[in-house]
Amino acid sequence: MRHPRGQATVVVVTVLLLISTAVPVSVFLTGGTIDPTTGDDVPTIDTSATADAPEGREARARERIRKRINVVDQYDALRSVGAFEAHTNGITGEGVTVGIVGKSFDTDAKTIASHVADDRRFGGRRRSHRDTSHGTAVGEIVTSTAPKSELYLAAIGSEPTPERYHEAVRWLIEHDVDVIVDSGSYFPKTMSASANLSQTAQYAIDHDVIYVTSAGNYAGHHWSGTGTESGWVNFSDDGQANALGTGPISGQVSIRAQWDSPADYDLYLYRDLPGSDDPVVAKSVRRSYGGMEAIDVVVPEGHYYVAIYARSGIADPGTVQLFSARHRLSNTDPRGSVVAPTTGKGIITVGALGPNGSVRSYSSLGADGTVDLSAPDGVETDSSGAFYGTSAATPFVGGAAALVASQGNLTPAQTEYILEQTSREEGLNAYAAASAASRPFDVPESTVTGSPGSEDAAGSTVAHSREAGWTDGIGTNVTIPKSDTERTFKY
Repeated sequence: MRHPRGQATVVVVTVLLLISTAVPVSVFLTGGTIDPTTGDDVPTIDTSATADAPEGREARARERIRKRINVVDQYDALRSVGAFEAHTNGITGEGVTVGIVGKSFDTDAKTIASHVADDRRFGGRRRSHRDTSHGTAVGEIVTSTAPKSELYLAAIGSEPTPERYHEAVRWLIEHDVDVIVDSGSYFPKTMSASANLSQTAQYAIDHDVIYVTSAGNYAGHHWSGTGTESGWVNFSDDGQANALGTGPISGQVSIRAQWDSPADYDLYLYRDLPGSDDPVVAKSVRRSYGGMEAIDVVVPEGHYYVAIYARSGIADPGTVQLFSARHRLSNTDPRGSVVAPTTGKGIITVGALGPNGSVRSYSSLGADGTVDLSAPDGVETDSSGAFYGTSAATPFVGGAAALVASQGNLTPAQTEYILEQTSREEGLNAYAAASAASRPFDVPESTVTGSPGSEDAAGSTVAHSREAGWTDGIGTNVTIPKSDTERTFKY
């Protein structure tokens, strides 16, 4: 792998931008889309096809599949988080309303239909082929954990803007929900858009709503290290290139660089071509955009790597972070890999645990290597089959928060404190938390923290990804909207 050692030698050979005529101009003028993703490390295995299999050979085959891929029966998962013990003692979330933010939902699904009090779609067109399994599975786990709770479902689509996200949360607040659960992970293109997501969550908390969100599945998609006074950033002792994937990749690539100093860094994506100079596939060289550069491209199959160049360095370069939303990085650091909107103060951030109670290798961590709470993933659901990732763990905590809320008029800070203080080494204990909620207690001010591992509400571990639009094919000439600059790029 070879990349230019000086800025003057950098030439843009290929730029493959993600622009779609289906995305309105207003998207670009209002901060861009925020892409909810899950990361490529999380298994996507469908076991739901045999959900109604008769007893006998089919049922035994299903059980063998579950054991082989370590799928946890939902009954066992609910028992492990203390939900069944709570139900046995009459704690079921009765009278509590839970708002769920997600891409889309099947409100008629038998797993959630009887719990849905209201639903609303925010922006976008309704499509019959839209995948509703993710959001529906989140609702299924919430209502399994808190079976007498009611749901308000806010569908924001697959191309939401920060404004649409805020509108959805406001709608839930207007319906006086007690808890909001968001199992998405969002990657805005600018620091301001990322901050807007956290501010929206904070807005809900300020209105006494408990906010539960997923940490993300990006432990292997994140690097953090010291910047440089000038030249190329070193990702390792002798490496200035951070490869994408574990082999050839193709399709959508979304990468972000951010830093916490006044330095000016540029972000480059190269194609690795043995025996020749590696061409620049795309670059982001904006000036003064809040310490962030962003690249969103579609690439043909090949080997690619990322490099970061200090165009205007400083004596104290601070920390630089790199996120890859869709592909693993060759040099990684799981600390600080949590993604928006986890960076607001008082948000409950949830990580994923495997069947043996250990943290999943892909589960994102805060700057100090922790998250607020953890819960099982790899859970079998009727809505989506085997449900993996922090997306699956988050609704267990959301349901447990509903159980706690049913025991008294607690603030979000008190709820978070109880859930954390009563958790076990293997994670959540919903019954212990709900039992504690019925007794008077004080919450020390020092326990109300910001983002996981950070010292302030703004947080230092903001993640980012695709915002500028969607691809209409490789080789298209496109013009970046004026909100970015007036440049025209050509493949």
